Amino acid sequence: MTFALLPRPVTISTGLEVDSLTGYLEQLAEESADCLAAELSIRICDMMEQFHVLMACPLIVAYLDDLSEACKTYILTDTPSVDHREVITEALSGFVKRIKLRIWFLYAKPAEPEPKVEPKAAESSNGVNGNGEVHSKLPMWEVVGGADKGGILVRDGESTSSTQLPDRLSTGAIVEQLALKGQRLQYELKKGTGPQQGWISISLSGKDLAVPYVVHVAVLPRDTEPRCAHELTKAPVSWTPVSHGQLQEKHQQIAPGLMYNMEFPFTAELLQKMGPAWLTKAFHTARSIPEDNKVKVLKNVKEYIGGGNCAKLIFDVEYEKDAPDLHTKLFAKIPFPLAGNTLSDRMASSVMQSGAEIGEINAQRLLESRLPFQIPRYYFADVSNETSNWILITERIPFGLKDGDRKVDPAYEKMMDWELKGTMEEYYFLLVKKGAQMAGMDKLRRGTGGSIWLTGRSLAALQRQTTRAAMPSLPMSRARSSRVRGFALLGLGFLALWGFQGQSAFSKAPVEETEASGMTKVIADHALLMSIVSMIICGALAYTEQPQPAAAGPAEKRPDYSTFVMISNILCFASGFVNALAIIDMGMTVSHQTGNTSHTGRLIMNGGIKFFHLMLSFACGSFVSGFTKCDQEAIYQGRYSPNLLASAFAVVLGCFVHYCKSENGIANDDASECLFLWAFSQGIQNGITRRCSSLPVCTTHFTGYLTDFGVGLGLWARAQADGAEPPTLLKVFLFGSGIFFFGLGGVAAMETHPAWGAQAALIPAAIMAAVAGGLIPVIKPGAKSA
Repeated sequence: MTFALLPRPVTISTGLEVDSLTGYLEQLAEESADCLAAELSIRICDMMEQFHVLMACPLIVAYLDDLSEACKTYILTDTPSVDHREVITEALSGFVKRIKLRIWFLYAKPAEPEPKVEPKAAESSNGVNGNGEVHSKLPMWEVVGGADKGGILVRDGESTSSTQLPDRLSTGAIVEQLALKGQRLQYELKKGTGPQQGWISISLSGKDLAVPYVVHVAVLPRDTEPRCAHELTKAPVSWTPVSHGQLQEKHQQIAPGLMYNMEFPFTAELLQKMGPAWLTKAFHTARSIPEDNKVKVLKNVKEYIGGGNCAKLIFDVEYEKDAPDLHTKLFAKIPFPLAGNTLSDRMASSVMQSGAEIGEINAQRLLESRLPFQIPRYYFADVSNETSNWILITERIPFGLKDGDRKVDPAYEKMMDWELKGTMEEYYFLLVKKGAQMAGMDKLRRGTGGSIWLTGRSLAALQRQTTRAAMPSLPMSRARSSRVRGFALLGLGFLALWGFQGQSAFSKAPVEETEASGMTKVIADHALLMSIVSMIICGALAYTEQPQPAAAGPAEKRPDYSTFVMISNILCFASGFVNALAIIDMGMTVSHQTGNTSHTGRLIMNGGIKFFHLMLSFACGSFVSGFTKCDQEAIYQGRYSPNLLASAFAVVLGCFVHYCKSENGIANDDASECLFLWAFSQGIQNGITRRCSSLPVCTTHFTGYLTDFGVGLGLWARAQADGAEPPTLLKVFLFGSGIFFFGLGGVAAMETHPAWGAQAALIPAAIMAAVAGGLIPVIKPGAKSA
């Protein structure tokens, strides 16, 4: 595209030309230009005062501030130097460039093409005019089937057993209906290739072969300012974040919306059930159709495939009174179903991005008449905070069709600019220009105190109608806050590890008995009570978890299989680390309870109670994960997991109990209360992973894994020997890698214990906290682009 630039330099009312500013740059190089800075400052201030629109550009304002400061310094300096002039020169140069660019965007226009005189389209004898448009008083049909076969079959009679004609009717052909009997259509060809007359099937096995042909009729513009002005008088809506539990419980319920306090449909079935009566009430309430008109017929409700943020519908309506300024072909956005392939998308939009639809709804509802560009005509929209369901109804854009005296481009795919009908510069210039106009109009309104386009409201006021600004008490987003929590705990863990380093609690060497006092002595003297209280605190933390539906599908078919294996192995390593430290330091196992069960029975009357205590602690941890309905998919999808954070916290508290006892000269033997907290921690962790719907994952003990590993290899080997298709080894790899990383945790414990003792467990605790806080990069299945 070429642009017709400014025919002359832009001259401000004071007589100062923008281009003449360049002259100041040359004069500033002269030693005799001592008074130039003062004159320049005055002239520029005059220009900015007269030419307000320049103030809409933040960069111009920034350069002006720099320039004013430089001029002031130059004037107040007794002996101005070359350095002073260089500062002014640099600021003025940037200022001039920004002004020229700003004016170009405001006033540059596409070069006007030479007018073309198009001859009037003459209509041929078959009803097709010179523009390729087909007109007829009889119903018309368009052939849409047979694209892969060169067209559809044509027969000489109504019966499907009548003689088949040698030629097919081409895909895209336009035919006139002579007779319609059931699914059989007798036609006369108007456009396309094939037999001039014959009988065709309009559908076969539920697939359309021919559909009604409609020539798009342009809808006249309608003054929507009164409707927008009325909407802007309403108070902003407020939004309360929707929880996972609330979404699961309420997502199929019908509830009143925030905008109009009336119930609304959010599926194709509900729209058809509520029908024309609801559409009439909704359009009247939204003031999008006159009170003396109503929707008489609702038809052709179909799901529309496209985009990735919500479900869509297209449908047709008929009005009681024909109106040239009302659309009969409409489009609706509705939420995704909370099921199947769209389950994770609905979770993301309704919970993670809770209330985000309000922004789009408000842009249509409030600004339709005031934006500096045309948007689809608004008919109705509402959203329910109770159910998170919503609907937005607008005109249907006639993609690829003529709209009055213009033709609308087809619906382009994302990131495929080579398919644009015009040059890329044309499209992007319009996007940038209209965006700049919208921002400039708002900034100018605020700068002058006037009412340019929002009738007293700036864009900030519009944003207050949206989700976040309407919730002043809402904390930071869940994703951000989870990472803050994770990083904080990770930092605290390593700080504690650094602080304890070199102290007596880190080694098995004899501890000098000292008369300790304060908190450590109190905790050491009441270690059992401290352990019980710690378990209660961890349980309370885990209880804050919001349960979510589990992902379906076996482990080996998960799209995030690599993430699934990685997170499982990280937790196996952490568990192996803690368990090995318990064995090395206190001679007991905390992650697996098979041996403890045997020891309890073997020593039932001779000290076996200490093994039973560990079993009970482990069971209490598992109880917590079950009672809180832990989100078993959170750790695999990078979401915050209070249960796993509670598990990490229990390890930290166990380290603290161990430290306090050591500081007060109390031995941490095989009955140490530290072991109770560590076993409790392992119970929570294994309770989370065992509830995974893809596969009951073990991260704390591996007898079952070792069995499954051997069985899987055996089945694979037998299939190879029989020449049959072998089963996948993905599960076998999961089992084997888990065993390996659990053992690797033991190696890490052996290497760190000599220097740090039991306090080395702060390392696996930090790792568990990082996973709980969503700090580990993961692949999220089901994510789609907007």
